[in-house]
Amino acid sequence: MKQDKYTINTYWKYSKKLENIELINHYEKLYSLRFPIFFKDIIYFSNGGRPTKNIIRTLELNEHIFLSWLDLNYWKLENFNYIVSEINNYYKEFFLFPFGIDPFGNYFCIKFINEEFTIVFFNHENKKIEFISDSLESFLSKLYN
Repeated sequence: MKQDKYTINTYWKYSKKLENIELINHYEKLYSLRFPIFFKDIIYFSNGGRPTKNIIRTLELNEHIFLSWLDLNYWKLENFNYIVSEINNYYKEFFLFPFGIDPFGNYFCIKFINEEFTIVFFNHENKKIEFISDSLESFLSKLYN
C-alpha cells in the first residue's frame, strides 16, 4: 500500500490511518463482498479524511458535498452495522456499503450487484439513489470546488 494523502485529484485533511486493516476483511466476510483494491488502499490511509475538493455531480446533475470518508476507527461495529442494515432495508436486488457522508447525513456508497459495483449517493430522507460513477477512481477524479 502506498501512503499518500494526495489521491487522484485531491488532498485529504484530518485523515487517520486505519488502526485495524482486518476490519475491512471483517466487512467483506460479514456482507459477502469483495471490495475494490483501490478502496482498501485509500481507506487505509485516508480513513475519516476530508477532501480539499469536495463537490460532486451525479448523473442527474445534482451537486452534493462529500464531507468525509466514514471514520472506521471511530464507529463502533454495532453502530456501523446498524447504518448498513438501515440503508439496505429498502433494497433487495443490490447491496449498499456506505463509505462517505455529506453534511446532511446522506451517504456515498459502493453499490454491489453480484461481482459488479458502482458509486452512488443515498439520500436518507427520500431513500433515493443517484448514480455517480463506475469506479472509486472515477468518483475521486470528479470531485471539484
